[in-house]
Amino acid sequence: MIVLMGIKHCGKSTVGKALADVTGVPFFDIDDEIERMSGMSFRELYASQGKEAFMKAEAAACRAVLEQEVASAVIATGGGICDNEEALAELRAAGCRLVYLCIDEKTACDRILVEARETGSLPAYIQKEHPAGEQDVRAIFNAFYRRRTKAYETLCSMTVNVSGKTPEDIAGEIAAFRS
Repeated sequence: MIVLMGIKHCGKSTVGKALADVTGVPFFDIDDEIERMSGMSFRELYASQGKEAFMKAEAAACRAVLEQEVASAVIATGGGICDNEEALAELRAAGCRLVYLCIDEKTACDRILVEARETGSLPAYIQKEHPAGEQDVRAIFNAFYRRRTKAYETLCSMTVNVSGKTPEDIAGEIAAFRS
């Protein structure tokens, strides 16, 4: 099992689908599993029931995917899984290979700002700081990005720089080293 990790908007789901196509194995998105199991999106679950309930649902979604009767699969996680010890324990116990999709800070933040313009909302960890504008968003994201980058680098056995590459190129890079 290959598990893709990384910060929001690094391409975990897109690369995961491409990698599943290249390797001929099923693809699972933990956020989709949370929605299937809870009946609400991961954002709705987090907003209505809180962080603790979300993390329990994330661990349960990991467990459900790992219980599928497949020899191998590609799994895309949510960006915050690096802070969920229960979910990480499930993945480690199953012998999953954890792969960090590393994107540069500016590109990731640019994507968050584009999404915020389209949806009218920022990620909760930014919004709770009440940013006054783009400069504040970037400053808040910088601290978050640095902390998360260290966590992914510590957890994962492989790091792939995704900046400037197509999902197919990234999938090929991972597939070449998957055994």
